[in-house]
Amino acid sequence: MAEVKVAVLAELGEQADGDASPWLTVREAADWLHWPRARVYKLTAAGAIPHRRHGGRILFRRDELCGWLDGFREGRAR
Repeated sequence: MAEVKVAVLAELGEQADGDASPWLTVREAADWLHWPRARVYKLTAAGAIPHRRHGGRILFRRDELCGWLDGFREGRAR
């Protein structure tokens, strides 16, 4: 059972001890969103998605991506 939990957490980009970083790289953000990396790069270049640049790296915060996606909610609220 513990092995399954570790595998699931690893798939979600989290560590088994619960100390997951809130920061995602472009690749991690694309995987987390189930989008192609090209789409993430395009939205980043347009300034349409919340991100940070540091040197040559582009970073995203999970909580900011969740909030950003909530702005596109359709249908009735639950």
